[in-house]
Amino acid sequence: MPWKPDWSQLAPDPRLDPYRHRAAALSRDGVAVGTLCAEPDHLTTQASGHLWWRSFSPQREFLKLWITIDGRQTDAWTDGPELDMDLENWSRGIFLFGGEPYACTWFDDSQSAKPRKQLGID
Repeated sequence: MPWKPDWSQLAPDPRLDPYRHRAAALSRDGVAVGTLCAEPDHLTTQASGHLWWRSFSPQREFLKLWITIDGRQTDAWTDGPELDMDLENWSRGIFLFGGEPYACTWFDDSQSAKPRKQLGID
């Protein structure tokens, strides 16, 4: 039994590929109001055991989010059923936050560099 998880066993989630290390422009009623940055990360939980008798849940990826709307910044993460819903919405160009829908337009890698740098992600 391992002391900590063996991350070499982590299989990347291909659904996250369009959003890995990417930023999106957010708008409300056609007016730019902010940005969204998505950064992949991974997690597992200790399922059982103590000290060297540990076992872990299946490893999975999730997304950390940096959100700037109307000049206010916050962060969040999305995983599990919420991630499924977010991915579906993002594929349709929608970002839901605080119960409010925003139009989101995902940038390519080069366009994503500036908002990521401003937030200190890179």
